[in-house]
Amino acid sequence: MARSQSQPYWTEAAAGNPATEANEFERLGSPGKYYDPIKWTGGELYLTGSEFGHGAVGRSGSLLNNVTITFFNGTTAVGSEIDAVLVDKQITEVAIKQISASATPAPGSTLYFYKRQQ
Repeated sequence: MARSQSQPYWTEAAAGNPATEANEFERLGSPGKYYDPIKWTGGELYLTGSEFGHGAVGRSGSLLNNVTITFFNGTTAVGSEIDAVLVDKQITEVAIKQISASATPAPGSTLYFYKRQQ
């Protein structure tokens, strides 16, 4: 069947079109291994409740002794211990329950928490 020149296939994106960019992520999910990042630069953060499932963390900068991480098994790591476990600019898979800082971490110190695709 030939297409008439006066009747184009479509003139605009149809609502619910699976080929649209926004719908593609909803339909197919995140294309990477990690998703839903949380950027932490100080204060207190609980990775429980609606934030549960963030099982990977990346570190940028050194975390001074005022930063404490509590793991899901109840053990804690502070400052230089954290620097020993979390390699700078590398993602480490670890189950963290809470992170807190008694003072503002050093400038440029940032942790990124990610959920991992299964």
